[in-house]
Amino acid sequence: NVIRKRISASIPVGDLIDVEKEKARLLKQKEEMEGYISINEKKLQNRDFVNKAPEKVVDMTKKKLEENRKTLGEIEENIENLS
Repeated sequence: NVIRKRISASIPVGDLIDVEKEKARLLKQKEEMEGYISINEKKLQNRDFVNKAPEKVVDMTKKKLEENRKTLGEIEENIENLS
Protein backbone atom coordinates (compact mmCIF):
# COMPACT_ATOMS: atom_id res chain seq x y z
CA ASN A 1 0.00 0.00 0.00
CA VAL A 2 1.09 3.51 -0.77
CA ILE A 3 0.22 6.25 1.68
CA ARG A 4 0.45 9.78 0.45
CA LYS A 5 0.28 12.80 2.65
CA ARG A 6 0.33 16.40 1.67
CA ILE A 7 2.50 18.56 3.82
CA SER A 8 2.35 22.31 3.85
CA ALA A 9 5.06 24.40 5.43
CA SER A 10 5.57 28.13 5.75
CA ILE A 11 8.99 29.69 5.76
CA PRO A 12 9.81 33.39 5.82
CA VAL A 13 10.95 34.22 2.32
CA GLY A 14 11.89 37.83 2.92
CA ASP A 15 15.54 36.92 3.40
CA LEU A 16 15.60 34.47 0.49
CA ILE A 17 14.04 36.48 -2.33
CA ASP A 18 13.36 40.06 -3.31
CA VAL A 19 9.70 40.23 -2.28
CA GLU A 20 8.90 43.27 -4.42
CA LYS A 21 10.38 41.67 -7.55
CA GLU A 22 8.45 38.48 -6.85
CA LYS A 23 5.22 40.44 -6.39
CA ALA A 24 5.83 42.24 -9.68
CA ARG A 25 6.47 38.93 -11.43
CA LEU A 26 3.30 37.42 -9.97
CA LEU A 27 1.23 40.48 -10.88
CA LYS A 28 2.44 40.17 -14.47
CA GLN A 29 1.51 36.47 -14.47
CA LYS A 30 -1.89 37.37 -13.03
CA GLU A 31 -2.51 39.89 -15.79
CA GLU A 32 -1.51 37.37 -18.47
CA MET A 33 -3.73 34.67 -16.95
CA GLU A 34 -6.68 37.07 -16.82
CA GLY A 35 -6.12 37.70 -20.53
CA TYR A 36 -6.14 33.95 -21.29
CA ILE A 37 -9.31 33.55 -19.26
CA SER A 38 -10.97 36.41 -21.12
CA ILE A 39 -10.04 34.94 -24.51
CA ASN A 40 -11.40 31.50 -23.64
CA GLU A 41 -14.58 32.93 -22.10
CA LYS A 42 -15.22 34.94 -25.27
CA LYS A 43 -14.68 31.84 -27.42
CA LEU A 44 -17.14 29.84 -25.35
CA GLN A 45 -19.71 32.68 -25.43
CA ASN A 46 -19.50 32.75 -29.24
CA ARG A 47 -22.34 30.58 -30.53
CA ASP A 48 -20.64 30.09 -33.90
CA PHE A 49 -17.51 28.74 -32.21
CA VAL A 50 -19.46 26.40 -29.94
CA ASN A 51 -21.72 25.17 -32.76
CA LYS A 52 -19.17 24.90 -35.57
CA ALA A 53 -15.92 23.93 -33.87
CA PRO A 54 -15.24 20.23 -33.40
CA GLU A 55 -16.43 18.99 -30.02
CA LYS A 56 -12.83 18.17 -29.11
CA VAL A 57 -11.80 21.79 -29.62
CA VAL A 58 -14.69 23.12 -27.53
CA ASP A 59 -13.89 20.62 -24.76
CA MET A 60 -10.22 21.59 -24.88
CA THR A 61 -11.15 25.27 -24.59
CA LYS A 62 -13.34 24.50 -21.56
CA LYS A 63 -10.49 22.53 -20.00
CA LYS A 64 -8.02 25.38 -20.66
CA LEU A 65 -10.43 27.84 -19.08
CA GLU A 66 -10.77 25.66 -15.99
CA GLU A 67 -6.98 25.26 -15.73
CA ASN A 68 -6.45 29.00 -16.23
CA ARG A 69 -8.91 29.82 -13.45
CA LYS A 70 -7.17 27.37 -11.13
CA THR A 71 -3.77 28.85 -11.99
CA LEU A 72 -5.12 32.37 -11.43
CA GLY A 73 -6.33 31.33 -7.98
CA GLU A 74 -2.89 29.95 -7.16
CA ILE A 75 -1.19 33.14 -8.37
CA GLU A 76 -3.56 35.28 -6.30
CA GLU A 77 -2.87 33.09 -3.25
CA ASN A 78 0.88 33.50 -3.77
CA ILE A 79 0.49 37.27 -4.03
CA GLU A 80 -1.56 37.28 -0.83
CA ASN A 81 1.07 35.18 0.94
CA LEU A 82 3.74 37.73 0.06
CA SER A 83 1.73 40.59 1.52
